[in-house]
Amino acid sequence: MRFLWFFILTFFLALGLRAQTPCDTLQQTYIPKDTLMCPYDTLSLKTFANCSFLWSDSTTNNYFIPKGTQKIWVEITKNNVACEDSVRRDTIDITTYGKPEKRLPKIDTFLCPNDSLLLDETQAKTVYLWDFPGKTAKDSTIAKQSYLWVYSDSLKTASFVYPYTVTMTLNCLNALLLDPDPLRYITRDTAKIFFYRPPVVNLGSDTTLCPGESGIVLNALEPSKYLADKYKFIWSNGSTSSSITVQDSGTYSVRVNDVCGDTARDTVHLIVYPEKWTTPAHLLADTSLCKNQTVILDASVDPEFAGIVTYKWLDDTTITAPIRVVTESNAYTVEITDTAKCQRKTTSNVTFEDCGSMLEMPNFFSPNGDGINDVLKVIKADKMTSFEITIHNRWGRKVYSYKGNPEEFAWDGKNGSADVPDGAYYWVAKFADMYGKKYTNNGSVTILR
Repeated sequence: MRFLWFFILTFFLALGLRAQTPCDTLQQTYIPKDTLMCPYDTLSLKTFANCSFLWSDSTTNNYFIPKGTQKIWVEITKNNVACEDSVRRDTIDITTYGKPEKRLPKIDTFLCPNDSLLLDETQAKTVYLWDFPGKTAKDSTIAKQSYLWVYSDSLKTASFVYPYTVTMTLNCLNALLLDPDPLRYITRDTAKIFFYRPPVVNLGSDTTLCPGESGIVLNALEPSKYLADKYKFIWSNGSTSSSITVQDSGTYSVRVNDVCGDTARDTVHLIVYPEKWTTPAHLLADTSLCKNQTVILDASVDPEFAGIVTYKWLDDTTITAPIRVVTESNAYTVEITDTAKCQRKTTSNVTFEDCGSMLEMPNFFSPNGDGINDVLKVIKADKMTSFEITIHNRWGRKVYSYKGNPEEFAWDGKNGSADVPDGAYYWVAKFADMYGKKYTNNGSVTILR
C-alpha cells in the first residue's frame, strides 16, 4: 500500500514538473499592457535563453525606445522548443510625457493693495524656473517651485503691468539629449499682472502764461508711475482723459478713481495774461512819412495793465524810455518785459520819403471860446487828392476823425459834445498826391485853454 501511494505521488509530481516547460514560462512572463514613460527612455523586457524578439518597428532587441506616445506590438519566439506556445505576441500602449502645458491666466490680472495671487503650474516630470520683477539671488529657492505667490505690495514705485514668467522643462534627460528638437520639451508661460497703486494727483503749482505762449498740459497722474488707461478721470471742464491742455485763465480740478475704491483730487489755478498786457497802446504800424518830419514812437502800455518794468529798443539799447522821437527810416523794435517776466517785441517800420505835397499842422491851439485859435486847422496842404485824419489821446483812444477836403478840416477840441481834457493829442493823417501816391504823416498837438 505504501508503495502504491509513493508511485502515485511520484507520477503527479513528474507530471507537474513536465507542465512547466520553457513555453509555459514564456506565456507567463509579464509584459505591460500600457505604460507612462519619458521619450527616448528604454522599455526593457525579460530575456530568456534561446528567445528572439520582433517589434512593430522591425527591431529585434529585447528593449524598445519610444520617441513619443504610440501603440506598438512585440513578438517573442522561444527557439528550439517543440511546443504549441513557443510564440507570444502582445500589444503595448505607450504614453510619453510631453511639453509642459501653459496654465497661467491668459488675460491681465489686476491686484488691489494687500491682495495676493497664486500662480500654480504644478505638473508631473517638470523642472521650473520663475522670473519676476525684483527677483534677487535670495529668491533662488522660490524661483524653482512649481507655484509662486504674488503680493500686491511687492512693487512700490509704479502702477504698471508687470510680467511674471516661468520656464518649464520636461524632466527627461534622454529626451533633451537625443531628440533633434529638444526645445519642444520646454514651455515658457507668462502672466501679466497689473498692480493698482492708489492714485496720487499733483497738477503742480499755480501757473501764469504770457501773451502768445501756448497752453500747458495738465497730467492727472505722473506718466512714469501710472498706467493711465486703468484709471477713471473726471475734470472740471468735463474731460475724461488722463491729461488736458489748457490755455484760458481759470481754475482746473480733477478727480481720479481706481477699481479698488481709491480716490484722489487736485486743483490748479491758471492766469493767462491778455495780448494787450504787453502791447503798446498807440505804437505806429508800418508807415511812410514825409521828409523833414519827425515821428514819436510811444511803446507805453495802457496804465490799466500794470507791471511793466523795462523797455529796450533793439536798434539803440541805451534807450530805455517807452517814448522816443525818430527822424530816419528804420525798423524800430522795442522789447517790453513786465513783472511776470512776460516779454513782447513790437516793430514799427518807418520810412521817410519826399512827399511832393507837404502837410503842415499847428502844434497847439486853445479852444476856450475867445475867438482866437479856437480850432485845429491844416496850415498847409499842397496838391492833395484825398485826405483823412484821426486824433487820439495819450492812451490811443480815438477822440475825433475827419475825411474830406483838408481845407475844411476844423476840430474844436471836443469828443462828441464834451470837451477833452487839456494835454497832448496825437494825429495821424493819410493823404494822396496828384499822382495817386499815398502817404502817412503824424504829429502831436497840445490843447491849452
